[in-house]
Amino acid sequence: MLPTTLFLLFGVALAPIILLRSKSSIHVKRLLASGLADRVVRAILMVRSERRRRLICLELPSMCDLLASILKGGGGFRTALQVLHQGYRGPALKASIANLNETLRLGTPQDEALRRWASQLGVQEANFLAFCVNVSQRTGGRLAEVLERLSESLRAQQAVALKAEALTSQGRLQALLMAAMPFLLLLVLSFIDQAFLSFFIGSINGIGLLGLVVLLELVGLMWIRRIIRIEA
Repeated sequence: MLPTTLFLLFGVALAPIILLRSKSSIHVKRLLASGLADRVVRAILMVRSERRRRLICLELPSMCDLLASILKGGGGFRTALQVLHQGYRGPALKASIANLNETLRLGTPQDEALRRWASQLGVQEANFLAFCVNVSQRTGGRLAEVLERLSESLRAQQAVALKAEALTSQGRLQALLMAAMPFLLLLVLSFIDQAFLSFFIGSINGIGLLGLVVLLELVGLMWIRRIIRIEA
């Protein structure tokens, strides 16, 4: 996802400069600008969604540890969840924990409330937590020990993911350079020879060549992403 996002960000950052320096008609500029605005919004949403997902995954092990500590002190899961909500300070999960408490207070069954909570978070680790809690409550197991083991497992997964990210950093850097190079070259050419740029913006052949460049860029990014991907 990261190379494609960078590709979009470089495009939307440099395209306004290119549009202003081009001799295309006002209608073409408006059409391109509207399309770029849509791409900007999508790129920003992708970045924010990925950042939110990472924060949630980082906070879930700590949430499991806190719940386990509260459960060891006595009380059930709902009581532990209420105590957790009062003292929790994590920015990614604080609001969702409050919503989960409110849902349980309104009388929603615990297993259904946890499934909804995990679905709203949108990460697989939250589904693991909901599944472990529901199964432990049904079978009468020691939920505190289950949560501690889940926390250890999640931290181990995160350590493996960080190691994989470090091993693939060179490939991601190559993808970044490859995504940036055509746009930087087009920006330089727009200052050197504006007539050369007008060919790409204002003619069918130029637009076709630009489309081919974008297509080859996307193919190259997808290929690099496939090379650096580490299968679980």
